[in-house]
Amino acid sequence: MHSSDPSPSSAEPASAPRILVADDIETNRELLRRRLEQLGYRIITARDGREALDMLLEHEVDLLLLDVMMPRMTGYQVLMELRHNTRLRDLPVIIISVLDDVDNVARCLDLGASDYLFKPFNPVLLHARIRQCIELKALRAQAREAQEHSRLLRESFAALHAMVEHLGQASGKLSPSQRAEIEGIGKGIQQIEALCRSEPAVNVARLAGRKERIVNEAS
Repeated sequence: MHSSDPSPSSAEPASAPRILVADDIETNRELLRRRLEQLGYRIITARDGREALDMLLEHEVDLLLLDVMMPRMTGYQVLMELRHNTRLRDLPVIIISVLDDVDNVARCLDLGASDYLFKPFNPVLLHARIRQCIELKALRAQAREAQEHSRLLRESFAALHAMVEHLGQASGKLSPSQRAEIEGIGKGIQQIEALCRSEPAVNVARLAGRKERIVNEAS
């Protein structure tokens, strides 16, 4: 049975980031829970690495706070499992551990941890690192969505371009004004294709409006 109820309390809006705290010591889990709930986060907890993985597979989580030395499955093993899971490999993970040697820190970072804090942790520093990790996760998700949107736009523009070329081949049967309209549409498509290639992915979504205008003109 999981050590916390994943449903948000009345003081925690459903839109608040959800953080999973994985630590085998109950006092550590509850200390983090209290501090982070006061900051407005939704908190769920796990008593070991195995339970943490089960909860990650069951619930959408924005950040994992992970201890290293735990029963059943260590923090190292959790990091390795996350690396091989396509859904969880980009989940930000902050290690919070009493192990303060450089080799251990390097090992965790090599396995994919986003950050590493020593126990006892500084609450202000922890909050800053949490905000940074969650913001970076959101930006990566937006970039992936924009890249997919860009791909779909390019496919649509390619189809429109083919249609315009087909109409252009039949331009001998069109009036001068109709030919001019077709040439204008073709130039518009070329401009949008150039923007898709040159602009950052996060700005591509705004090109959808231009695509709709070209479709309307072509129809």
